[in-house]
Amino acid sequence: AQPQTKVDVAFSATAMHWLEAAPCPIPDHVHMAALAPSHPVRQTFAAVAAREWENILTARAEELRPGGVFVIANFTISEQNTFLGNTSYGKCMFSCFHHHWRALKEEGLISQEEYERATFPQYYRTREELLAPALDRSTSAGRLLEVLSAHVHTTPCPYRAAFDQHADPKRFAREFVLTTKSWSSNVFKSALDGSRPEGERTALVEGMYERLRREVEQQPALYG
Repeated sequence: AQPQTKVDVAFSATAMHWLEAAPCPIPDHVHMAALAPSHPVRQTFAAVAAREWENILTARAEELRPGGVFVIANFTISEQNTFLGNTSYGKCMFSCFHHHWRALKEEGLISQEEYERATFPQYYRTREELLAPALDRSTSAGRLLEVLSAHVHTTPCPYRAAFDQHADPKRFAREFVLTTKSWSSNVFKSALDGSRPEGERTALVEGMYERLRREVEQQPALYG
């Protein structure tokens, strides 16, 4: 039997914000979403992300049978400039990461080079950026795909919702920081020089998250 080469349905959730690699270091932050749209580094990220996104959509379109559907649930930046970790509560998660990572540098615990290497290889697209390749008939993605619907929704932080019920700042800080650490810690650990012993690198990163945990515990109203 011939292997199946086409599919009727494709699905992706919270994955397409990752880039193949960060196109350049962010010298004054750790994540592009915290930079102004006019910031030259953010514009560099945007150009690379646009090319990669068009390539991804073209590849997925070629895998679909006629009438097939590609469903994507992806992180985005809203018209109100909200995004994962930057909501109406006040504190931007990525700015908090940067604050504590920079403190390690200022205290002489990490080098300038290690500080700058902590750059998330991610790009949070706006709704317009997400739709652009599929709406442009001059691109392969635009000729192969038709946009059926596109919606921006805000997903409340479940740890914040739980805190509003149990009102325990220690528990909230522990749970909130643990979930952010699960997907972000490798960015910081890999930024540290490989000549450092494994235990030292682990201790530095764990120390950074402990600083963040204490901050969240002291000011829980600003996170969520």
